[in-house]
Amino acid sequence: MEPEVSSVTHLRWVLGQLLGLIALAAALGLEAGSTPMIVVLMALIVGGTAMPRLLTKIQGHLVGFVPKLIIVYILVDFLISLGDVVAPLVRVMALLLSYRALEFRTPRQDRQLVLLSLVLLLLTGTITTDLSFAFQLLVFVPIAMLSLALSLADEERARMNEERSPSWANFNWRHWRRDLFRNLDRRLVATGAVMYLIFTFAALGLFWLLPRFEIGHQLPFMRLSTGKSYTGFSESVSFGSVVDIQQDFSVALRVDGPPSLAVKDPYWRMMVLDEYYGGGFRQSISAERSNRRLSDSTLIGNRRNVPALDTELTCYFEGGVSRQLPLVSGFGEVNFTSLMDLKVNTAVKTFGLREASANLLVYKIQQPDYSLLIAPSQDDKALNEANQKARFTDFESQRIEYPFTMLEVRGSDGSHEFLTTLVDELWGEIGAKEKESSLFIEAATVWLQEGRGYSLKSTLGESREPVLEWLKTSGPGHCELYASGLILIARTAGIPARLVTGFRGGSWNAFENYLTVRNSNAHAWVEYFDPVVGWRRADPTPGIGANGSSVATTGLEANTFGVPVDSTAAAFADSLRLIWYRRIVDFDQKDQAEMISGVQHWFEVIGTTARALAVDVVAAVKEWLKHPLELNQTVIRLLIFIVSIFGLVLIGRDIRRRVSRREGGSHEKSVRRKAEEWLRWLDSAELTAGADGLKGDLLSLRYAKLGDWHEPTKVFERCRMARKAERLR
Repeated sequence: MEPEVSSVTHLRWVLGQLLGLIALAAALGLEAGSTPMIVVLMALIVGGTAMPRLLTKIQGHLVGFVPKLIIVYILVDFLISLGDVVAPLVRVMALLLSYRALEFRTPRQDRQLVLLSLVLLLLTGTITTDLSFAFQLLVFVPIAMLSLALSLADEERARMNEERSPSWANFNWRHWRRDLFRNLDRRLVATGAVMYLIFTFAALGLFWLLPRFEIGHQLPFMRLSTGKSYTGFSESVSFGSVVDIQQDFSVALRVDGPPSLAVKDPYWRMMVLDEYYGGGFRQSISAERSNRRLSDSTLIGNRRNVPALDTELTCYFEGGVSRQLPLVSGFGEVNFTSLMDLKVNTAVKTFGLREASANLLVYKIQQPDYSLLIAPSQDDKALNEANQKARFTDFESQRIEYPFTMLEVRGSDGSHEFLTTLVDELWGEIGAKEKESSLFIEAATVWLQEGRGYSLKSTLGESREPVLEWLKTSGPGHCELYASGLILIARTAGIPARLVTGFRGGSWNAFENYLTVRNSNAHAWVEYFDPVVGWRRADPTPGIGANGSSVATTGLEANTFGVPVDSTAAAFADSLRLIWYRRIVDFDQKDQAEMISGVQHWFEVIGTTARALAVDVVAAVKEWLKHPLELNQTVIRLLIFIVSIFGLVLIGRDIRRRVSRREGGSHEKSVRRKAEEWLRWLDSAELTAGADGLKGDLLSLRYAKLGDWHEPTKVFERCRMARKAERLR
């Protein structure tokens, strides 16, 4: 007859299933194109755990061909990944882990499952650096420690039954739960809890003391890349007949800086689109030629002659949002934690990565500048020529080279006539003698906003020129329509203008004091060229909320800040993520030295205070001994303290005695109940020796008077030893 599965063996198996599910759940956070596969694998593990009998029927069939299929899949996956190591590696680990989880394991195989789960968890945690990794690890460690302990304890039993594996055909969950709670060794649980606490504090101490090495940033193959961006930011602007923008309120950027940052209402410049093609805006091919690729850890800005400032912004840019980096108008330097593959456009002064990353990107902006002005590039000098005129062309005309693309207006003759008439009217309102570009932009902005409103939904009609159709109506629009309309008007007036996309404003987290920029803060505005100072920023979009953007401000407090202050529960949850980034992800040698210095200073203060207090007490006692009848305040306080401690000790002893007398009855009931449980076990067990004596002692504890008992602790210890011997038999 095949041996049945013991409660310890099945507990070990269930713990292994949990470890596998935790590791697979962590891998779900990666944008590695493996989400459907991991969901299916998790469903299979859950189903197999819930119905072990089903696994007994299919396991024999799986062992034969599944490993061969896994090997073929691994080879094909790595070949078609074209150099991307991380994504196929995650899928391989998930497959191997799931295969091991979908079988009834020996203790040795259980340890293999623990190792596979740990490697997958650490791999995903290193790549994502997300706060959820901390919680997953805190749950994973105690389960893994208990699984290893049970694996070692069950090793001897597995050796004795290696020719006859346990039968799972008659397994029953209800019977297993009853046997597990009956045979649970509470001392093992307590020991495991103590070991877990020791492990946690030891790991925390090692994290504080060991030198920093950010494996996720230092090793290029550990960077998971993704080709997609979220809906909040777009690298081109196009319009259809109906525009319906769905807002995404997920966090795109967190900026850790001084409180003055919240007053600035900053614009985060990302993409510059210079070419208008009728249906929208895009970056021209001639402007793209100015892209330069470099590998560096520092970007040099345009504030080289500015004195060193203490202002520094630490930006935590979420992965997958965009290839472009959100930066303020000007800066001294941008420092990364490691060498980065960067793409810099010297013509329009935008900065980005060669490909969007799924990893969190941390960078520091030195000497940030929030002004409306942007210095012209070398290519922009051609725009300083006098008498610049708009270039009206049709849709099929030959493309114009940068920077003159920023004077081009493609469209029909009727559209050109409409724009020319409008521009003449605006110049007339300003005055024939006043030809300043800033005055014209102000007048055009007033005309755009008059009688219109802000809306994420707009009907533009069936046309090759949707922006012109919108200008001819008084319907509401969103930031892209307002900015596009202003650009066409400005270009018609001979003022070079371009569309800039990025983020504006944000909300100020009231718990950790940082700026939260969400994908719903995605914004579009205008930069127009002034021959005297360079590029000026203009935002024609009507103000929405406290910061003039389209961000929902429900639950936010408006005050003197330029952006709304967020003190909601969601802001508190998000503040925990920034604490994780500050104290764990961005914890470097500088923070390490400051922490050690702070701890040292704290101990020095405590030591100095204790020594000073001891000196005062000794001096007071000496003074009192000279004049015993005179009590000063120090001696009186010392006596009161000693008497209070002595009184508390006496009160505690009295309370403990009273509680012990009250719990005498409950203790007797507990012993009798435990004796009854062991008697039931003894009746079902097959002991070869010592059964009669053990049963007599248990019957005494169950039915005899309290004074006739044998020592309960020793009797129950003999029962546990007998149960252990019966398991090994």
